[in-house]
Amino acid sequence: MVTGISMTATGSGYTNAPYVLIAAPPGLPSTSIEVSHVRVTLHLIPGYTYKIQTAIDAGATWTDAGAPFLATDSNMSEVFAVSTTSQLFRVVQVN
Repeated sequence: MVTGISMTATGSGYTNAPYVLIAAPPGLPSTSIEVSHVRVTLHLIPGYTYKIQTAIDAGATWTDAGAPFLATDSNMSEVFAVSTTSQLFRVVQVN
C-alpha cells in the first residue's frame, strides 16, 4: 500500500506536470494446483437404487459414472479420478 509520495528534486521547465506511475513488482509469485482425485459423499435412503452421474461443467450432458447400485446405508463415499478443471457430480434415484 502506498500512503504518500514526496518529490525531493522536482526539476523545472516541464511542459506537463510530472506524474508518478506505480506498477506491480516484476516476477509475481504464482500458484498452480492440480487435483487428480475427488471424494464424493452421498446421503441416501437405504433400500433405493441410485446412480452417480458426472458432467464437465454446468451446461454439459450428464453421463453415468458407474453402474446403478442399491443403497445399504444412508451415507456413502466414492473416490473418482478427475482430469478436467471443472467436474460436477450428482446422484439420481432410479427406482
